[in-house]
Amino acid sequence: MIQLFDTVRQRADTGALKFVTLCFLAAFVARLSVSAPALSDEVSALMDGQTDGATEMLAPQSLSNEETDLLLAKIREREAQLDAEAQRIEARLKVLEIAQQQYDQQLKALIEAEEALAATMSLADQAASRDIGQLTSVYENMKAKNAAKIFDAMDVNFAAGFLSRMAPQAAAEILSAMNTDAAYSVSLAIANLARANAAVVKEN
Repeated sequence: MIQLFDTVRQRADTGALKFVTLCFLAAFVARLSVSAPALSDEVSALMDGQTDGATEMLAPQSLSNEETDLLLAKIREREAQLDAEAQRIEARLKVLEIAQQQYDQQLKALIEAEEALAATMSLADQAASRDIGQLTSVYENMKAKNAAKIFDAMDVNFAAGFLSRMAPQAAAEILSAMNTDAAYSVSLAIANLARANAAVVKEN
């Protein structure tokens, strides 16, 4: 009895579900039948090209022969301007390249000249130093009275330079034989020279 009741209830539930589904379908069909004319009119308007100029917007615009010629002329004119600008830049680059080459050559020549001058000055200094050394030896080997006469007539700074290179004993004998005023001036010059040399050594 209970099983029979459950079966009847299940069938009743199924029937109710089918009934609700049928109602929804009927409502959908009714709405579709109402809106179908409007949809049909809209589709027809699209096909006939009557929808707010959309077809006109999509249609390609054609140019006349005069407009095409004018456009081509402007393009050719712009190409000519670009070609002229490119040629100007290329010529400028060539000028700069030549100037750079000339600058490099002049700089190389200047460096070589400076090196040659430095070498010449070094040789001159060496020669002068050698000559001064030889002349100093000559004065040292002379008699003090004879050397003193020469130093009395010599420039004070030259005399101080020679005497500072001599052995202390030979320099002292020449100074003692010199004129008193000349010997005093030379002595001051020797002292200043020694002070300057000491300052240079201290800085180094």
